[in-house]
Amino acid sequence: MTSGNRNADLNVANWQIELMTLLPSGNNKRGKTVDELMDDLLANKRRICQDENDHKALRRKVQKTLKLLADDMTWGPMLISEVDGPNGLVERTEETRLKSYWRWKDSKNTLIIPPPNEHACLALLMVEKRLKEELPPATLDYLQPHFDDAKRRIQQFGGFDGGGNRHSNWQQKIVNQSPTQVLKPSKTLKAVHDAVLQALFEGCQLRLSYQKLDSAQTESYQLSPLGLVMRGPVTYLIACKTSDGPQSAAEGQAERMFALHRIRRAEVHEGSKAKVPKGVSFENFIARGGADFVIGELASGQLIQLEVNVSAYVARRLAETPLADKQTLTSLGSDQYRLSASLPITMQLGWWLLAFGQRIEVVSPPALRAWIASEHLGAAMRYQNQG
Repeated sequence: MTSGNRNADLNVANWQIELMTLLPSGNNKRGKTVDELMDDLLANKRRICQDENDHKALRRKVQKTLKLLADDMTWGPMLISEVDGPNGLVERTEETRLKSYWRWKDSKNTLIIPPPNEHACLALLMVEKRLKEELPPATLDYLQPHFDDAKRRIQQFGGFDGGGNRHSNWQQKIVNQSPTQVLKPSKTLKAVHDAVLQALFEGCQLRLSYQKLDSAQTESYQLSPLGLVMRGPVTYLIACKTSDGPQSAAEGQAERMFALHRIRRAEVHEGSKAKVPKGVSFENFIARGGADFVIGELASGQLIQLEVNVSAYVARRLAETPLADKQTLTSLGSDQYRLSASLPITMQLGWWLLAFGQRIEVVSPPALRAWIASEHLGAAMRYQNQG
């Protein structure tokens, strides 16, 4: 075979792979028409058809490639071509002039080039194990075909030890256990999840209906999204309310947090560019602790100099896993230590301090000491009243 023929075969293979990766997968997904696939190819290649002849040539190439794949013994059984029927899309069973929609039959048909080796498959399965209880179900839906493919491939690799596949056994030998009580992920509507991601990706405004935790009614917002924050089982959209005219952070257009699972409807306002107030950015919001819940009058997220007395047991734990980069532990005698650290004041810090009960005494700042004391006193009174 000459080098010219090899290059031609390689170009055909590259073209087929590129087209195959653009096809949707899953029984609940609508396929793509030839025109839609052409649009995707042109967008990916950053090229345009110079004239009508170029456009026709591209159309013929897409049609020919789809027919070759449909006739192929390997790929053909995995592909489906559908047309509009009386009650929706139906599989095309014969040649027709109707518009066809092409997709993979099953979401399990995931094309990964090159295919993952045994170590990559193992890594994917460990990632699934770690993220299954943390990511929203709508996000996991996108990753599930890759996890399923890894499970199938891991069974195909050789190497047995003790009667079982060594890669499968490896999964049972590593466990990630959360130090806090694990909550199940909140359930976000897939349409909402997709609209939020699209608005973020395209830099568009977003219209949504939102139901606050303590309200039975929904409120309407038009927002300029900044980013997403995943806090354990809940994902939050960080966004600014959109208004007309020039904006700045000083004009009250501060960032707001919206729990995705409380969004009842979301719509991308296509063609309307997101309006971010001057001096506002997602990075600055995160850096100043804006995504952290804060405590009453201490709701500024500012750095505090925390001073607490801790037991020897807690001191040993904090020596191994510090609370902050520049913390100090000073012995006070009688198995007591003084911990000093500079860190933002957040609700997470408050919960962490409360969890240690009598093993920790907050010395400073005074407002935090008063809040911790009030919480402990209130809890003690509840238990006394039940007695």
